[in-house]
Amino acid sequence: MLDLKEHMIEEPILVESLMYSNKLKCISNKKYIIINRWDKLEEDYYKRSYLLY
Repeated sequence: MLDLKEHMIEEPILVESLMYSNKLKCISNKKYIIINRWDKLEEDYYKRSYLLY
């Protein structure tokens, strides 16, 4: 389980380093739950981010 705060989700290298940590190598067939917590999510930010993809 990854518990990220706000803009951390926009840092793929950070997320990848957590998902493929050496501490988790011994676990085969991994599955992840990513929780991205925001104190306040502005609608405009969400719309801009959505349009980028």
